[in-house]
Amino acid sequence: MDSSTPKLYVFSGAGLSAESGLSTFRTGDGIWTRNSVDEVCNIRTWRKNRQAVFQFYNDRIREKHGAEPNAAHRLLAKWQNKWGA
Repeated sequence: MDSSTPKLYVFSGAGLSAESGLSTFRTGDGIWTRNSVDEVCNIRTWRKNRQAVFQFYNDRIREKHGAEPNAAHRLLAKWQNKWGA
């Protein structure tokens, strides 16, 4: 692909993966209704309570096991194959 080839840029958020069973951050019973952003996404907290921070991120990793790509993911993959990364 040379520099004259058109490129496509897509901006999305966590909601794209909700259909695959992954939690969103802000909607309904989202991640931030169950966790305090100040406690798990903050360098000061990480220094004080690494265990809580690591637990939060390990939960995100565990949550993705068993999730499958949804139609939006497949479309993005198709576009990436067509227009590159």
